[in-house]
Amino acid sequence: VRELLEKVLRKYPESLDAHSLLFELLVETGTADEVEKARDRLPSAADDRSDIWLSKGVWAEKQGQLKSAARCFWEALRRDPNTSRTNYHLSHALADLGMTEQAIPFADRANRLTKLSLQINVNILKLNVDTIRSIVEQLEFLGRDWEAAGWCQLVLLETGTLPDWAGSTQQRLHRTLMSSETYTTTAKNPAYQLDLSQFPLPEQRTPATPSLPLASSINKDSSVAFRDEAIKTGLQFTYRNGASPNDLESMYEMNGGGVVVLDYDGYHWPAVFFTQ
Repeated sequence: VRELLEKVLRKYPESLDAHSLLFELLVETGTADEVEKARDRLPSAADDRSDIWLSKGVWAEKQGQLKSAARCFWEALRRDPNTSRTNYHLSHALADLGMTEQAIPFADRANRLTKLSLQINVNILKLNVDTIRSIVEQLEFLGRDWEAAGWCQLVLLETGTLPDWAGSTQQRLHRTLMSSETYTTTAKNPAYQLDLSQFPLPEQRTPATPSLPLASSINKDSSVAFRDEAIKTGLQFTYRNGASPNDLESMYEMNGGGVVVLDYDGYHWPAVFFTQ
């Protein structure tokens, strides 16, 4: 993927999509020097891209620049408040900075966005009026009035009639849509209710961590073999991906799963704990 993106950028050096994807990839898998070089190559127009600000924030977070990370996530949400991942990152950055109260609206928005996405994806092939009404209410709460109005119109297309709630919602939204200049109502974007402009932007250069030489005692001719004995030892764990309608309250994909191995009870046998 990286080679393909580099190829695209050689031919189209101003492609913001390619810059964004490559920058995100390097933040996740590249070295500090590679990330810094990719950031230096970003065109000035990249400042208008929320996804690039998100990647800058993730990188700053990895470097321990917590205030800079929060600033980047905030900049991203001012441009696009409808990415659950960015809201989630900012809520945690603010909480880690001791700004718990300011973190709450972003945590709530991340949760609502995730539930909305799952609600649509799970029910897209079996929509009914009640489901659409719930979706409309969530969209209006999030300030996504254009979409809310569109879903109201979908009720008419699906059923041939417009319920009272859908008609009144359309009338109410029509007044705001005619004067709206943004995709999401500014008043419903928590990033506009908080000013983090005083927080510093990420430092431009972070020294690369030198690679450590391999220990001379390693036997290069030795081999390592693994045997799958999970079931035999009683390790039977299934990681759920959160897409089930019964799991909408949890955001499994945000942090992923994990495992802890420790002698919890002091009996000199390792206990294994798997997380969802």
